[in-house]
Amino acid sequence: MFKGWNTVIIRSKAGAELMDIARKKGALETQPIPIESLTNLKRVALKRKKKALGNIIAKTGDKKNLLYLGLPEDMVNKLLA
Repeated sequence: MFKGWNTVIIRSKAGAELMDIARKKGALETQPIPIESLTNLKRVALKRKKKALGNIIAKTGDKKNLLYLGLPEDMVNKLLA
């Protein structure tokens, strides 16, 4: 990533509209993210998800007690692999 920059992922039309407003008002400066930075971002995000899932399992003592996450057991096993 670039020093002094944050990465924002826009996931909805409303989010895109808010970003456009902020850009137009001069509240944000944006630039495209280089593909190698996006690859790193995905790797780091997956690592954080695995760690969070491991923490939940450690606290509950049961990886089957994750229904509130909406993850099937095979997905949990794949994330933890």
